[in-house]
Amino acid sequence: MTASTATAGVTIIVLTHDRPGALRALLAGLLRQELEGMEMELLVCNNSSRHKVSDSPLTRTGRLLGRFKDAKVFNSSYNWLCRIRYTLALLAKHDVIMFLDDDLTPVDPHLVVRMASLLATLGPHDIVSCWTSLWTAWDEERLTKVRMGFLYPKPTVVTEVDYIGPGICMFNKRTLIHPSIMDLKPEDQASDSGWFPWLTTLVHGTRKYYMPSHGMLRVHPESKIGGLTALRGFREGQYAAFKRWWKLGYKPVLSFPHAPDSPEASAAREFRPEERKW
Repeated sequence: MTASTATAGVTIIVLTHDRPGALRALLAGLLRQELEGMEMELLVCNNSSRHKVSDSPLTRTGRLLGRFKDAKVFNSSYNWLCRIRYTLALLAKHDVIMFLDDDLTPVDPHLVVRMASLLATLGPHDIVSCWTSLWTAWDEERLTKVRMGFLYPKPTVVTEVDYIGPGICMFNKRTLIHPSIMDLKPEDQASDSGWFPWLTTLVHGTRKYYMPSHGMLRVHPESKIGGLTALRGFREGQYAAFKRWWKLGYKPVLSFPHAPDSPEASAAREFRPEERKW
């Protein structure tokens, strides 16, 4: 199935914060996408009050933005962090939403088409991502997982996962249209966008999938500027939130029976495990 038969269009939501070079590389990568007739709406949200993103032809960024048929820029005087993207998704023209953070550069011209084509084969509330992890063991003290992402050559097949990186994912807008999701409790808001993989599953039964994407994206050198992961206590708080959703009833993928040769069982057996206290 091609993207043109899978969906009429996609809205790509880009968050940016003081990474002008990374944003330009991302925009250039999107301009090189071969969409096979699929329409693209681009929404860029600038979370920095120090630098304005403009579509003026007098700026390098503006000249890139001017090449898109449908691009809108939102400059905020307040840093809404990552959670603003979910509100913007409700304003999207198209039903298919793609989140893409400014520290990632698309280098494969078929990235968007491939994600849209895979999404069209899945359930109405499922999510596709290029940065994921699969839980392999969990108890009251710690979580063990394996990573799957565009930096790694394996797996080469679509694999169901427990976590998806919201900064590079695609889903249907209907997934967000639910009071339990858009009217978040304070404890969910505190985790910024970390709730997305878990709360959608608890509310909709959402299943999440890794799309084989090795080499389809690059991490821009400016990713080290202002990253949330560098904040003190961020990782600890993130894993505490993961545990909270597990205690609320989230069922990990491998808590269900899998054939030994399934992509999920193979990944759990073959990839290097990472253990974290939570």
